[in-house]
Amino acid sequence: MKLLTAEIIEIINEIARWKAITQRELFKTHGRGKTYANFSIKMKSLERAGLIKGFYEGNKGKYLILTKNGSQFSVHPYMDYESSGSLIHDLICTAVMKSLLEHPLFSSGTALDYVKSPIQPDGVIYAKRYGTSYLLAVEVELNQKSQKRVHEKFVKYANDPEFHHVLYVTQKRSVYDAYGKILKGLHEEIASRIALCLAPDLSPSGCDYLKATYWLRGKTLEFNDLFGEKNEG
Repeated sequence: MKLLTAEIIEIINEIARWKAITQRELFKTHGRGKTYANFSIKMKSLERAGLIKGFYEGNKGKYLILTKNGSQFSVHPYMDYESSGSLIHDLICTAVMKSLLEHPLFSSGTALDYVKSPIQPDGVIYAKRYGTSYLLAVEVELNQKSQKRVHEKFVKYANDPEFHHVLYVTQKRSVYDAYGKILKGLHEEIASRIALCLAPDLSPSGCDYLKATYWLRGKTLEFNDLFGEKNEG
């Protein structure tokens, strides 16, 4: 099929990598000298071919996801949003990941299922601090889970050697406080690996992670206290 050039396959895989992505974000990484208007025409042709689906949510413009047909040409698994009901959650996860990856010490990441661990966080970030590389798991909590479920997941993370640290991001003070209370009751070895982030502006448009409030081991912190370096401006 003439439509499926190497460039198109690359675009399909990039959309799948984030599950859902804005057309503007995709243009930044895969526009390759095209104007945005011409890139939009190309994306429309992929929609007409049934490989991707476009829709609008909030004020971020057009979002793109793969269709079941398009997923046949991707190395990543298909997400059936019509039946899963998780589209908004994944839009926010992608926005959070994209926001965090703007930081220079966060080199790369993905919102795909992380196959090396059975836990399956919402995202993973490959990061570095003071010359040491580490893997950060990211969980986006739009609603509060039961204490038992959260406790069990905290323990699983602490026992999984794949992840060095975990960041739970929420827009709700009630979730932030409840999870902090659970962490206070856990062994230091577990609690020291799990940080909380309260970002009231969290939405499909992303969040201002530098202005968010962070919590680790009973202390309220700023982003750079956890992930930055002292010589940063």
